[in-house]
Formats: sequence, C-alpha cells, structure tokens
Amino acid sequence: MHRRGALHLLAAAVLLSAASCAARRHAGPASGAPPSAIGVRYRGSIESGGKSVRVRTDLYAAAPDLVRAEIASPLGQPLASFILRGDDLTILWLRERAWWRGSARDQSVAGLPGGGEVWAALLLGDAARLAALGEATPAAGGAGSSFRFTAPGASEILVRYGGAAITPAPDAIDAKPAAGLAIQLERSGRLDPPDPAKAFDPTPPPGFERWIDFDLPSMIDATAGGVAGPGGSG
Repeated sequence: MHRRGALHLLAAAVLLSAASCAARRHAGPASGAPPSAIGVRYRGSIESGGKSVRVRTDLYAAAPDLVRAEIASPLGQPLASFILRGDDLTILWLRERAWWRGSARDQSVAGLPGGGEVWAALLLGDAARLAALGEATPAAGGAGSSFRFTAPGASEILVRYGGAAITPAPDAIDAKPAAGLAIQLERSGRLDPPDPAKAFDPTPPPGFERWIDFDLPSMIDATAGGVAGPGGSG
C-alpha cells in the first residue's frame, strides 16, 4: 500500500511539473511588462499635398529603439521599407530601386518625428518608456482610450487602444508629423515578432542606388500619381 501511494504521489508530482513547464512556455511577458518585440499589420492611408495613398503597413518593433515598416499596396504589392535604428533612418524605395539614409528627426525630409525610441515604445505599449521620453495625455477619438503623445521633436502622434491603458499593438495610429503630411492607420492583425538580429538590417539590396535629394512628400506624390522617381541619382 505504501509503495502504491508513493507511486501515485510521484505521478501527481510529474504531472504538476509538466503543466507548470507548459504554462511557462506559453505565457507572455510578466503582468504589466511590455513585450521585447512585436509585429502588427495596419491598413490605412498616407496623405501629402492633397494626394492620398492607400497602404498596408506591417510594423515591427524591438526594444529599445528598433522599428521596421514594410509598406505595400492594399493588395500586397511592396512599395517601400523604413528601418529605424535609434535616430538613424534608412528608406528603401522598392519600385525605383533607390535608398536614402539620414536622421529620422529631420521632419523636412523624412517626416518621422521622435526616432526609433518613440515608435518602438508606442508599438510595444511601453508606458513607462513613453513617460520617460515625453508625455502621453488622454485625447478624444473613437472607441476605447486615445492618447496624444508629445516629446521633443515628436508632436501630433495620436494612438488609440481598445482598453483603458497604453498596451502593445495600438488599435489605431494618427500622426501629422510634418506640414501637409498625415498618416492614418487602423490595426488589422498581429504578426510574428521579428528577429532583432535580422529584421532591422539597414543594408540596401544589391543594385539599389542612393537617392540624395530624397524627401517623403515627393515619394508619396510619385507613388500616388505614378510620376517617375529619382531616376538613378547616385
């Protein structure tokens, strides 16, 4: 009897241990802690100079300051890639096989205020990091909770969440980073988190030529109107 009871206890202990291990494997970050990396799909529009481009945008982020945006047509035709590594921004214009690299904080050129730190914190839902970088204040707009984020070099970024707090993968992003430029995105799904060692490599593909006179509004205008791009500036 004693041996049979001991065997029952041992079996119960093994089952509890296995269940505990399975729970740890499938558990997300600790309660209240943002993930270290995330992938989110959005659909919406980018407007500039009275012209609007409908886009599908896959956004990937990894702490503390890595962001990649894969911008495509609504049907999935690749248009451009934006890679943020801190304040360094690389843009690959796939249609024209051209690339540009500079500061993300230069609104007159790139129109992406705040740099990788701000955008990574917004996507990861890192409320503590956002509080250290700037100020998130409640704002009106749609169901759930909306916050307007402001920081040095980053203004007019409105994010909306389904719940009452800042959490990973905002439901919507509405940014007006430069005069005449508006970005409006609505979340349409979640993607697998990126591999930080590979997903944020800013190296241009072979055959891409440098676009010296790049500016984001001109790129949007060309994409919307079918106008020729840089044409091989080198």
